[in-house]
Amino acid sequence: MKHKIILSRTYLTEFVVEADDSEQARAKFNELGGAIYEQELEQCNIISETVIVESEDDGFRTCSVTGEQMTEGWVANDGGEYFKYEKDAKAWCLANGYVDIETAYEDDVIYWTEWEIPNFLKNL
Repeated sequence: MKHKIILSRTYLTEFVVEADDSEQARAKFNELGGAIYEQELEQCNIISETVIVESEDDGFRTCSVTGEQMTEGWVANDGGEYFKYEKDAKAWCLANGYVDIETAYEDDVIYWTEWEIPNFLKNL
């Protein structure tokens, strides 16, 4: 049986540049080129990390935010992301430019569903 492991990390990297104003600062930042990635790798201050394991035909999905198994919930980006809780689905919608879940649903980018799980797994 194949298992897909998805490691999702959110991290913050700070850059300091000398500049007279924000426009000049952005221009200097853009001039850093490949050095951006070197500084990024040196800092890599991980804010959060989620490990998701998806197994073929096990009937469960894993919440992209909490890492919890789920048999019902919100699906975004054709299964690219799963949300067990509506508050997390709403946050995803807002972060992706939608005013609410209904608007994202109308654009076919998110929906709520249930998954059938095999009987032998229901009592686990």
